Amino acid sequence: QAAPPYIHDSPVVYMCTRYCASQNINQLACVCQEGSCFLWSSDTQMLLGKFAPKDLQDSQDMGNAPAVWRGHYGPILSCAISENGRELSTASADRTCKVWDLTPLLCRSKPEEMEALGVGEAMYLLMIHEAEEAWGCHAILSSSLQHFAPVRSASYAEGALAWLVITCAGDGTCVGWRSATGERAFQVHVVGGMDVTLV
Repeated sequence: QAAPPYIHDSPVVYMCTRYCASQNINQLACVCQEGSCFLWSSDTQMLLGKFAPKDLQDSQDMGNAPAVWRGHYGPILSCAISENGRELSTASADRTCKVWDLTPLLCRSKPEEMEALGVGEAMYLLMIHEAEEAWGCHAILSSSLQHFAPVRSASYAEGALAWLVITCAGDGTCVGWRSATGERAFQVHVVGGMDVTLV
């Protein structure tokens, strides 16, 4: 029997995959033309999460969008999945790259989620409630990385530097960040401010 297809709202313009044997994680992330990012389990073809900018979230929720929005305000242009499969970075035209902790989307039960996050039930419920209220997705926002122009791409280093997410933007900069805290590890600026799209 053929596996069900991956269904999106518009044509896919960018995608990335990640297989992590140690975590038993096999994922596919797709950025669509309308600016949303879909995260799928490659093993089951099940949708794990959808990351949409505010204008699309408002229209899809028919006015019931989160009261305090902390997600993207512009279309997502690119994405990357960390080496261990537990983080997703989304680069956007709103001049930010947002780093998402995917733990709540990957666990199969609340006790498993609490154990993976290292928190008790009260803190877990607070974190999930904040996520639902603040950006309409069960993934937890770890950090928001700011540029002065649209962020064209995001990628993760691997091995000993797996904590590093690298973003490239239209302001001519390429910046390495500590994904968990949003601290800058390095910055490269192209003379003349050329649009950097990929590293």
